[in-house]
Amino acid sequence: MKTIIAFCTAVLCSAVLYAQGTTGKIPITFYYSEHCVHCIKVKNEVIPVLEKKYADTVTIVRKHNAEEKVYKEFLALCSQYHVDPFVPALYVVLSPSEKYLLVGVDNIELNVFKLLDGFLAEQRKK
Repeated sequence: MKTIIAFCTAVLCSAVLYAQGTTGKIPITFYYSEHCVHCIKVKNEVIPVLEKKYADTVTIVRKHNAEEKVYKEFLALCSQYHVDPFVPALYVVLSPSEKYLLVGVDNIELNVFKLLDGFLAEQRKK
């Protein structure tokens, strides 16, 4: 399976809380399809670990691509990051300058924990 990691740099901003919104947590959006075996794997094996390991740090929003509004939102993200619109996908916003769209089960499993652990380690140093 083709794995893609894409990131976008935005206008630099020193306030990490901007990305974390009013909850004070890192927002992660999980785009999925109920009938996709790869999505089911991420839903059952990755999402629970993220929620347990980073309970005080991340908030995960699940978005089903069968909903037209969600699908259009997902297509726009994929276009912005120049990736094919395959699910499962995680959109991770660490800061205004660090936003990642992880597409595909292999890419998600290999990179989401590294991204979060690395970011949180850097934040502890500050």
